Amino acid sequence: NQAEEIGLIKIDLLGLKTLSVINTAVNQIKKLHGVDIDLLGIDMEDPAVYNDLSNGFTKGVFQAEAAPYTNLLTRMGVDNFGQLVASNALVRPGAMNTVGGDYIARKQGRASVPRVHEIYDRITQETYGLPIYQEQVMLLCNELAGMSWSDADKIRKIIGKKKDVSEFEQYKAKFVEGASKNINPKMAEKLWHDFEAHSNYSFNKSHAVAYSTLSYWCAWLKHYYPIEFMFAVLSNERDKDSRTDYLIEAKRLGIKILLPHVNRSEAGFSIQDNAIVFGLSDVKYLSDKLSPRLLAMGPFKSFAELREKALQKGTGINSRAIDSLNMIGAAEFPDNPLTGNESDHFYEYLGIPNFTSDAITPEIEKSISKLQDFDEEGNFVYYVMVKSIKRGKGWARVEIVDSTGSAGVFHNENTQIVPGKMYLMLVANNRVARYIDAEDLKNVDNDPFVRYLSVKEINIPHDRKVVIAFNSRKTKAGKHMASVTLSNKDKELYTALIFPKQYPRALGKLREGQVVHVEMKRMDDDTLFINKIN
Repeated sequence: NQAEEIGLIKIDLLGLKTLSVINTAVNQIKKLHGVDIDLLGIDMEDPAVYNDLSNGFTKGVFQAEAAPYTNLLTRMGVDNFGQLVASNALVRPGAMNTVGGDYIARKQGRASVPRVHEIYDRITQETYGLPIYQEQVMLLCNELAGMSWSDADKIRKIIGKKKDVSEFEQYKAKFVEGASKNINPKMAEKLWHDFEAHSNYSFNKSHAVAYSTLSYWCAWLKHYYPIEFMFAVLSNERDKDSRTDYLIEAKRLGIKILLPHVNRSEAGFSIQDNAIVFGLSDVKYLSDKLSPRLLAMGPFKSFAELREKALQKGTGINSRAIDSLNMIGAAEFPDNPLTGNESDHFYEYLGIPNFTSDAITPEIEKSISKLQDFDEEGNFVYYVMVKSIKRGKGWARVEIVDSTGSAGVFHNENTQIVPGKMYLMLVANNRVARYIDAEDLKNVDNDPFVRYLSVKEINIPHDRKVVIAFNSRKTKAGKHMASVTLSNKDKELYTALIFPKQYPRALGKLREGQVVHVEMKRMDDDTLFINKIN
């Protein structure tokens, strides 16, 4: 602030990986197809691109791939560039907490756009009568309330720089008094209240347009040149967990991914025969430094030749690097055939989860849902790999992935779930209710969760249910309560709360595996709770 006050110009320089992704994709399109893509000349109103965004196919798309943004796009739907720009502003906390719900309802025709005043209606016409940009706030201050451009800009700075809402106070009376000459005083007060809420940080339109342009370019490239775009995304991604998500997205797009081999791969990802080929640098223990050295020695006629050349003194390549190639079949030769167990090591060495298991019977398969249909409400069984676990006081967020997508679900702070392992997981209302290590599935006898998964129908009367999971916790007051997941005869799952008053009886009567007769009721927010245990 001191630099600004003495008249110096401040410039923020932002480095965006997205620019590298776009550059890589455009260059690859030129290389493979001889087409020069002029992104400044493409159709920015292509319905096919907006359809992809509205359906949530946002993986790899700048900003839009973040879960809150994807959720917003699927909720509101975007039909044109102006609406995409609006979504970029609406996803910010200030705008979403004040006008987001109204914007979506008006856009979808579930609510009408009220007429306020000619000035107000004109300024907010493109955003369904709602001020969501800082520029709109400035225009309303100047044109509707008659304030000076200097005061309007000061208000914009308070909004844009996340300054304390109390700084607004000095301008409130001036705005309300001026605006009340054109609109109802109560409406002027409400409008000012919305401005205050914007100080949580809403975007200015110029930023939203620039960012949305990058988002659209990514979505356009992904739609029309999917293999080149996903190649660019993978080539510029070093984080293993993120790369796993992109590999799954490539599979959804029907893109063939070929495993690495010392005689086929380049140092990084490459496109060969309409497929994306893993690079040697992407294999654990082979770095960007070692891979080019190894490639310079090839091609190799045999595994023996590979070892002999690579492990010579001075190459810098050690036996651990060669072993890692061998573990995933990247050093397959007639004198070193595949073992059949290579897929067991794909995640550790390549970041590719192995979603196949002999323990998953056809009956269990029928009980499993896909993460592409993930919902924070309801009960679902997933067969997933755990990517990572983030812990906080009293909670853990478990990041899970299957062959269709990824999600984050919650568990207790001291969870025994291990990253990198495969689990069958019962998720109830976005929390892990039960889980079992997939490797232990064949060795578990008489477990209620496994029994539930393994049968076509549960042999109980129609008015009874069986307890699948029971999870206790303490309230802030230190009292015990719980949530219980039950199944009926047809394997339909219900998760209900058990309040402290019912807890002692529930602890004895609702043990996992127990067949019970309970009465459930719903609260005002639709949450189930156990009303009576018969």
